[in-house]
Amino acid sequence: MNTIFYYIGAGCVGAIIGSVITMLTHRLRTGDSIVYGRSKCTACGHQLRWFELIPIISFVLLRGACGACRAKIPVRYVLIETAMVVLFLLVWHRFVSLPDMSILIVIRDAIVVSALVFIFSYDAMYMEVHPGITIGAGVLAGLLSWLNAPYDWGSIVGGIILGVSWFLIQFILSKGRWIGGGDIMIGFLMGATLGLWKTVVALGIAYVVGASYGSALLVTKKKGRKDEIAFGTFLAIGTVIALFWGGTIIGWYRAML
Repeated sequence: MNTIFYYIGAGCVGAIIGSVITMLTHRLRTGDSIVYGRSKCTACGHQLRWFELIPIISFVLLRGACGACRAKIPVRYVLIETAMVVLFLLVWHRFVSLPDMSILIVIRDAIVVSALVFIFSYDAMYMEVHPGITIGAGVLAGLLSWLNAPYDWGSIVGGIILGVSWFLIQFILSKGRWIGGGDIMIGFLMGATLGLWKTVVALGIAYVVGASYGSALLVTKKKGRKDEIAFGTFLAIGTVIALFWGGTIIGWYRAML
């Protein structure tokens, strides 16, 4: 019974952080205070009451619309909150499933998945990577990884070097045309979290998913060959997959050799 309550607790914390991410995505862009000021409807300015701020539940009860003006609430809000519930459940499940899992890694993974969902949302909306969130999460991830396993510092440093240099070289060669500086920052976060070989996995997944998505846009003529796409979103997806299943993927690859 206690185990179920722990899972429920993890899911609730994930939903709350998801709600915070939607707030940060908006306020960091507009320059509004992230500490002061109540949340408002962006259409009519209606100040949201407490029962309109319950993650996921309020969206359902309000039928996806503002309680005052009935303007549609962006569906991305509830999708982000739901994604955070799932990711926090995965973080907690890995902790209880692996007897040697350190609480430091649980904290690291919670920080990292929160940052990755923010990166995904912010880049998808504004085609930008926020430096403070990305670098800050990378520094914390590297520190917690090192504190948990000081003997594995080589993998952490190797991952950071790979993640940063991979994008930095492309940035220099293309003079910023192929990728943006934000990808370099995400590369730092990836390496600090995943270490060397899982960073390789994350990069591979990101490029495969990104290329598939880009090809689909070209075929449907929704994008041209010269149009940009938010590549940070695919790096976030690749990093999440490598974080939870990177070891399994590496094991499959080695078994095929």
